[in-house]
Amino acid sequence: AKFDSDLRLFKDELERTIQARMGSGPPPEMESGAEQKVGKYTVTSVSP
Repeated sequence: AKFDSDLRLFKDELERTIQARMGSGPPPEMESGAEQKVGKYTVTSVSP
């Protein structure tokens, strides 16, 4: 059960990271660490 919940959390975080890279932006609770999590993609991303 622990593994399942960890996997679900990881999947949610992965989806948020992908959304942030696509330009919809991270949810508020992730904003402070978004640049670290997404890495160079956040820094180099260009808004359409």
